[in-house]
Amino acid sequence: MISNPVRFFAGGGSVEDSLEFTYEGGSKLFHFCPADNNLTSHMVCNVIFFANDENHARDVLIRMFEFAIDCIRKQAEYYISMTKYPETMREFVVIEEDKKYHEFKSYLDAIKDGRARPVPAPTNQFYKVGWAFNDTII
Repeated sequence: MISNPVRFFAGGGSVEDSLEFTYEGGSKLFHFCPADNNLTSHMVCNVIFFANDENHARDVLIRMFEFAIDCIRKQAEYYISMTKYPETMREFVVIEEDKKYHEFKSYLDAIKDGRARPVPAPTNQFYKVGWAFNDTII
């Protein structure tokens, strides 16, 4: 579930170093899963959230992934700035950054170009929702 707000680290490793993305919610439950959209071969995440319609749901996901990508860049720059050896750290941070950055970027691109989309979530079932607080949700 996308918590509201969603927090992403952007300049350190504590809660004080995180930024919040807040979205406006809506009246219908939507679902987004990269595996269901053929973006991955395995279940990497399964996100449910409220929006008014499919266009609104698409907009929420786009804004959230853009925000997350910006936070990843800020987090990487923070770690690079904290070392006496920025070139060595830059290589390490970029390697660490690549997985999540490229994952989020691939979801964002697929949503923007129509290869992936959020769909209305079934409301005739129970959902087990883990604590959705920060970038561990996706």
